[in-house]
Amino acid sequence: RLWAHRMSPFRWADGLAERAQKVSDPGLQAQAINLAQLADQFAAGLPGLRAAAQSRAPGAPPPPEAFEMYALNGRIVEQTNQLSKACS
Repeated sequence: RLWAHRMSPFRWADGLAERAQKVSDPGLQAQAINLAQLADQFAAGLPGLRAAAQSRAPGAPPPPEAFEMYALNGRIVEQTNQLSKACS
């Protein structure tokens, strides 16, 4: 199984939180902590999204949770891009 070789979302979020605590620049640390918090919210929302998606009839529109997670993912990408620019 491909998924078995991927990192779990919770390990990913925990890893970001660990790394955020190690950032020495106060401004960058605040951004890194924010990113870690967003990642934690995303990981915590995945089970609800899966459950909501599985309870939908085939061809039904996506559940509201899908749009919430999409918006959260956008915030994660935005924060990641900001950190990347600040660190380059």
